[in-house]
Amino acid sequence: MRKWPQVWGANMTFRRELFERIGGFDTRLGGIGKKLYRGEEIDLINRALDRGLKIVYDPAVTVFHRIDATRTRRAYFRKLIFEASEGDARADRVCNERTLLGAPLWRYRTALIEFWKWMGSLLLRRPNAFDQQLDWLSSVGRLSGYWKGARQRRRERAGPELGD
Repeated sequence: MRKWPQVWGANMTFRRELFERIGGFDTRLGGIGKKLYRGEEIDLINRALDRGLKIVYDPAVTVFHRIDATRTRRAYFRKLIFEASEGDARADRVCNERTLLGAPLWRYRTALIEFWKWMGSLLLRRPNAFDQQLDWLSSVGRLSGYWKGARQRRRERAGPELGD
């Protein structure tokens, strides 16, 4: 099993040959409208690694960002975690697992466990309550993504509706 790449996100550079060899970014991944979906760079890196190519991190490169104040607030992180998880699951294909509404059964259990961990931390006023909330939102986002992905695949199989 291959380890996850330890490079991702904005400010990457690639040689043109990479795109010629493995193709471009998968447009089904990444931001869609105002959704904060992610993953197109991870997909590209994974395809490069699968073909035996090297991915290099250069610590000498420095990038400065101007981050809007809204992206430092908890509401932004809630939205980011939910939607990034939703986007990951939308693109995921569930194989050989028992599902309910397109989501693996074990994902429902995980979401419930994460909810109760969050509630416990919140009620006990633990400092990790926000982190627990983000874990729960990630679980719920994944469920939502599986549901949306399954619905989209059903539409694709059904084809165009009569009268279109």
